[in-house]
Amino acid sequence: MPSAWHSVITVKSEHAVRLRLSEEISDLHDHLKQGQELLDQGFAREALKQFEYCIAKDILCRPAWEGMSVAHQRLGQHKKSKECDEAVEQIRRYLWRSKPKHDASTTLW
Repeated sequence: MPSAWHSVITVKSEHAVRLRLSEEISDLHDHLKQGQELLDQGFAREALKQFEYCIAKDILCRPAWEGMSVAHQRLGQHKKSKECDEAVEQIRRYLWRSKPKHDASTTLW
């Protein structure tokens, strides 16, 4: 296959991956928004389903864990709420640890 064709295929596949990722992020955002709206309207059980969907797609989706904590709290499920709060804290620590260290020889601005 000529190299020009290979480049076209690579560009198209990269575009497809970006498009798919964009769609997945939009989907998560929509479910998070629906979950929050349901919480605001007093539908904690229904909100849980939206947040669970987000976590199934991305276990590190901290806003979904936070929403689940609130929903469980409103349902009187305090142990489950506390477990969600612990997951939020674990995600925060994990993401903080995985951030690249600042190199003192470079400037940030």
